Amino acid sequence: MATFIPNDPHGTHAPAPEPPSADFALAQAFLSGTGGDHRQRLLQDILAWPDERLESQHDFIQWLFPLPEPSPFNPHAPVLTVAEIALLGADPACRHGMLLALERMRRFYGVPSGGEPVKCSNALVHGGHNDKRISRMLRCLRLAGLQPQADELFRILQSCVGSRPARQEALSFWRWATYGRVVA
Repeated sequence: MATFIPNDPHGTHAPAPEPPSADFALAQAFLSGTGGDHRQRLLQDILAWPDERLESQHDFIQWLFPLPEPSPFNPHAPVLTVAEIALLGADPACRHGMLLALERMRRFYGVPSGGEPVKCSNALVHGGHNDKRISRMLRCLRLAGLQPQADELFRILQSCVGSRPARQEALSFWRWATYGRVVA
């Protein structure tokens, strides 16, 4: 709902933007490292988890990479507007937190950045619940204005799954998450 602007009889001024939501404040505090998630876990603590814990926990990825849709796996995760996700990407502390989360998840999947060799974990080659996590990561990166990082990750994922017929559906979702449309 737009806010009425007084002293604007001709309607020439744009309506005032809506204030950020409570979920935005929670996500901003979490990604900037100043607040906890719904279980009071801090970003730096989650990033220090061993791979086994990242694999077995299912209620953290929604905090690392928030989206505009509610998560069916974590009803306590923040649900943000597209504009709010862009604000997170523009906030230096949140952007830094998101990039740290991206690097940790890349290492988990065997696709680190910085010239390290790509190992393509079994989760990427064979699929499973991690496909949805990866889609979430790619889409959040795109909406947060981190398109180059989303592009790079997508290219690596594409090389990991190759032309395996069983992985083409996941690749299609990842392409949509990365580019917001189906591209060849």
